[in-house]
Amino acid sequence: MYRAFQHFSEKFTLAWSACMICMVQGDLSVLSLYHAFTASKTGALTGLAYALVSFTGKDPKSTFLAA
Repeated sequence: MYRAFQHFSEKFTLAWSACMICMVQGDLSVLSLYHAFTASKTGALTGLAYALVSFTGKDPKSTFLAA
């Protein structure tokens, strides 16, 4: 369970930060709570998918989700 949470938090952070930067096309002066909320949904879905694969017993980094 702890390992799944680690995978979730790692992938959530990576997806959230990438989404935030891409949504504003690099102009960080226009960030808003709307952007943060949308990026949070993207990060949560990414983290959830990665955590679910870790419950199967397979290494998530060796599956198609590693991309």
